[in-house]
Amino acid sequence: MASVRIPSLLALEAGGVQRHDVEGKTVREAISALPVADLLIDELGSLRPLLHIYVQGHRQPDLEAPLAPDADVIVVAAVAGG
Repeated sequence: MASVRIPSLLALEAGGVQRHDVEGKTVREAISALPVADLLIDELGSLRPLLHIYVQGHRQPDLEAPLAPDADVIVVAAVAGG
């Protein structure tokens, strides 16, 4: 199973759980298996703005990219403002 870590603010919406073990052959499938998937992926199926996905420490903008069963996935919320 892939391990997906989400930011602490999103973890509050997921019952306080920051790390989730999920099944998924692609980044999209893994993200879609999260209890907060609707907060990460918009109605058109795109990653919401200001979010970045890292797989094995490398930024992965392609949600259709394949995932190894033991992949380490991190969702990072970019900081914005002025």
